[in-house]
Amino acid sequence: MAASAIFRNEKGNLLLVKPTYRTYWLFPGGSVEDNESPRTTCIREVKEELGIDIPSPRSLGMDYLSEENEETECLQFAFYCGTLSAAQIAAIKLPARELSEFRFLPLDEVLPILSPKLTRGLPHYLAALDNDTLVYMEDGEIM
Repeated sequence: MAASAIFRNEKGNLLLVKPTYRTYWLFPGGSVEDNESPRTTCIREVKEELGIDIPSPRSLGMDYLSEENEETECLQFAFYCGTLSAAQIAAIKLPARELSEFRFLPLDEVLPILSPKLTRGLPHYLAALDNDTLVYMEDGEIM
């Protein structure tokens, strides 16, 4: 299982981070540890990766991602973590060994560089945010 944190800036752009160990970009987040809930994972990973405390991320849904290429199957949870102010963005501190940079980008620029597995589900997560609902997907398709 894994959890992703979706943030926006004041212009509505989405926050992506560039892992040092992958060719594509991701949302902040990571793998769920033993005896840890996906929500707790989201909170922990955001603190570790960005240095930001988020008290109450909002669940957007989940996506069952089947095995593909070198990646194993996964249950991916997505959480909306709010809009970051300019001061919060300026305070972001990335762990240099894990993440090389971050960017806020509009959706049309996010989709080509985001992990292919996350790209399929992202529009559905954003629709869930806009409609105040939850979404369940399998490989990016609503079930």
